[in-house]
Amino acid sequence: MNTESSPRSGVLCAVVSAACFATIPLVSNIVYADGVRPITLLFFRFAIASICLSGWAIARRQRFPSQRNLLGSILLGVGFVLQSFCFFSSLLIISGSSATILLYLYPAFVVCILLLRGQSIDRPKAIALVLSLVGCYLVINPAIAAEGNRAWLGIGFAVGAAIANALYIVLSEPLLNREESIPAVAIMSGVAAFIYGTLNLATDFKFPSMVEGWLALAWIGVVCAALAIGLLFESVKLIGAANSAILSTLEPVMTLAIAVGVLGEAVTIEKLVGGAMIVGAAILIARRQC
Repeated sequence: MNTESSPRSGVLCAVVSAACFATIPLVSNIVYADGVRPITLLFFRFAIASICLSGWAIARRQRFPSQRNLLGSILLGVGFVLQSFCFFSSLLIISGSSATILLYLYPAFVVCILLLRGQSIDRPKAIALVLSLVGCYLVINPAIAAEGNRAWLGIGFAVGAAIANALYIVLSEPLLNREESIPAVAIMSGVAAFIYGTLNLATDFKFPSMVEGWLALAWIGVVCAALAIGLLFESVKLIGAANSAILSTLEPVMTLAIAVGVLGEAVTIEKLVGGAMIVGAAILIARRQC
């Protein structure tokens, strides 16, 4: 029974996790429309996530990082700040679907980082890099047509988020191999919440003025952060990192579906092809890890 149900449960966890992450652009728009700034949104996101993930870890009796690895967790929390600020800032300028698709350049950037560290890559990974670059060009063009030169700032933020995500993945691997994932991410989220809280105190908090804004903030913290992260690591445990990574590429597809179905966003063939190339490259890179 366990042998049959574990893979199915792992797939379900990965798919639901991707769906949770996919709602970020939609819910962020609700928060921003209520006058809340990205740094305030991100304070609540990481504070709620840290509390929920800590509770999850305690309930499952998972061990928090040892004193030796605590500094590493804190430094990776700073990485959380960089990645999240770039991504959520991009949502203010370009469409959520464009930002999410560009975020999925991160597997290609992981390969680039490995190249810079002197590691060789095989032909499939080289093909994936080319697919990512061409796909990026195809996604960028419609964004520039829609937003003009202003789009370059949003594109820069989204690509910056992808680079930060790649650095986080490469640098966090040794630590996450030594420690339980959920408690470690709870610490990182707590560090990010502290940094964003300090920034808010220095520049004055701007709280939501409507119930919808508060509900959206709660959703971003509980669903888009704690639940999404928890389910992702659960899927890694059940079906492995490579399979989880492949299934996580459903996120930009779901984000695009939400953008078209709920927000009424217009989608060009160019953007669809570019998005498919970036997602295809991510899948190709993930499959090489099997």
